[in-house]
Amino acid sequence: MFRVRDATGAPVPQVEMEGTFEPGGTPLRKRQVTASGLCLVHWPKRAERLVLTLRARGGSARLEVSSRRAQPDRVIEVALESA
Repeated sequence: MFRVRDATGAPVPQVEMEGTFEPGGTPLRKRQVTASGLCLVHWPKRAERLVLTLRARGGSARLEVSSRRAQPDRVIEVALESA
């Protein structure tokens, strides 16, 4: 789960996600309405990491998320940078 905020720190109402789960190259592409900036990504069973770009309100962020990260159930905070 991600909490996405724009460059001013405000939660975004909608986010566009584009990424790839590895290994295997399973694509992720979706546009999602958020709940106070929160959005959920279904993690495929065999995936070890996700390379993801988030876009909203003229900003974007690129990140990599590992299935082995500390506190895997914790929400990942994402601050978008202005384009």
